[in-house]
Amino acid sequence: MNKKEAGNLLSKIQLQNNFEDSNLSQPENLMLMKDSVSIENNLLHDYPNPEFHIPNQPIDPTERFNDVPISDQNAFLNKKISDGLSKSTPMNFQSLSSFKISPIFIYATHSDISEDIDNVGRTIAYIHRLGIPCIICVAPDLSKTLDFDGKRFPFLNFSSVKVFIDGLSFLCTNIKNSSPFELDSCYDLSVAIENKGGKALSFNQGIFNVLIDPETNKNYISVDLLKVISALEKGIVPIINTVGLCPDSRYRTINGKFSFLSLISAVNRSIKSNTFNSASHTKDNYDLYQKKISRKFSICDFINLDDTRLIFLKNKSLMAYPTPLQHTSIDDVDVNTIGKLDEKTNGNGPIQDSNPAISFINLKDEYNQLSTSFKSLIDAETSKLDGSDIDPNSPMYGIVEDAFYLNLSNECLSTLPSTSAAIVIPASSQPSKFIKSILTAKPSQLYLQPPKLVSPKRPDLNFKINVFGGFEPNIGGQNVPQAPLASSDFISKPRQYSPSYTLIRSGFTVNVYNKVQDLNLTKLKSLIESSFNRKLMDTIYFDRLEKIQNSSGFSVIIVGDYLGAAIVSLEPGMPKSDGMLL
Repeated sequence: MNKKEAGNLLSKIQLQNNFEDSNLSQPENLMLMKDSVSIENNLLHDYPNPEFHIPNQPIDPTERFNDVPISDQNAFLNKKISDGLSKSTPMNFQSLSSFKISPIFIYATHSDISEDIDNVGRTIAYIHRLGIPCIICVAPDLSKTLDFDGKRFPFLNFSSVKVFIDGLSFLCTNIKNSSPFELDSCYDLSVAIENKGGKALSFNQGIFNVLIDPETNKNYISVDLLKVISALEKGIVPIINTVGLCPDSRYRTINGKFSFLSLISAVNRSIKSNTFNSASHTKDNYDLYQKKISRKFSICDFINLDDTRLIFLKNKSLMAYPTPLQHTSIDDVDVNTIGKLDEKTNGNGPIQDSNPAISFINLKDEYNQLSTSFKSLIDAETSKLDGSDIDPNSPMYGIVEDAFYLNLSNECLSTLPSTSAAIVIPASSQPSKFIKSILTAKPSQLYLQPPKLVSPKRPDLNFKINVFGGFEPNIGGQNVPQAPLASSDFISKPRQYSPSYTLIRSGFTVNVYNKVQDLNLTKLKSLIESSFNRKLMDTIYFDRLEKIQNSSGFSVIIVGDYLGAAIVSLEPGMPKSDGMLL
């Protein structure tokens, strides 16, 4: 063998070794999730069996996933990580085992995608080119997901999902018919993403399966994550249709709400399982597993859920506070008037005669009140329909949609770390606003309006809020009128500006105290000292609060377990203009 032949042979061997290192086998211990999502047999809808394949590539029934072409894999190996942010080269997670990133779960209905498919495709392509792993779940329309009662909908059952001790079991109640175009919407979205420079792959089947528990004879949704993780490892956005294989070997549409919950729960459990298994590899058996570990990746190697973002795409409108409809017929007003963005000013212009859009929701503090208000309003309005369905173009439909996303956000975030966030945003939003909401995860507008203070349809109502929590100020023996809330004029007038999205977080409880005896003085002292970086003369300060309590009164607002606090007092003997101390 001459020198030239030896060089060619060496090049082939090196190329083969590089290719073997780049071919990652399926991760271990990715459970085929049996997330205990119970569904009723009679709520499944017959669905045809669509064939899944990639154009211009042979269909191999033994393959569980269509691999990326070798040329693309070699190109990925020769690229630096920074190249993943370029327009032409999306991030590839085979080369990103040195750090982890939180994924984005996107929930959208077929109608939302079909109406703004180009804009949605452009936005997801931008996110993909930033190197953020993205999983899209395309669900049936809202009217096919809600609970039904006879011939009309919706009667929302906010207890339909019951989280058990393990946090993984759900009780599912309903599934309804789907439209024929749902088969094509996922494929059309993948084409729109690729036209904008991203890489996507649609799964019309194979992710969700319906199994029967032999002990209880109930149906459960099983999630197969192998294809999803394989797509993410190769830098591809998986687009999942909520179609599952049932025990009778027929494909049927599964409830979108519980499919999305099952998917998130499966990813969460898979990460925890793989992290535990990786930690069990001690130093003694490291050499035994070294070769195996170097050639295999698992989901926990490049993904964590600490800063997960849940994106819920709405059709044109924003989430709005539940306020009674002031119309003779709920079908007379277009749904787009509810929290609608001003198209001419890109969401920053004046909005007239609209319900106040929600900027931020603290679930632990506001969920119970909001969900009760939504349910009462929906039940009251649907009782006037005399058995007819709600028109999707009516404002009532927008209220139902808001209630649905509020409930779904609460249940999804309950299975994720407290640092996760949900964002409800119109599908027609500009990609820049979309990406900003993901990266910042902060309210798009100053948060001044608790839902219990909102009544935009009654401009004659003048709110007088007692900031002293029931203690009427008394200076010089005379009663002082209750102080109006700073934003009361803002509440009583039509909202002039609308936020661009609604941010939802698990948040913390917010408690208001009006007595020193009800406070944990030790924690409050520690919080004050750490905030101002000074020593507090606690005895003098708390005696001062007790004197104010017995005279004019005060209020202390505590966030969480003394994570933050605001002390509002009205000191006696001070000028009225300077009397408010914060």
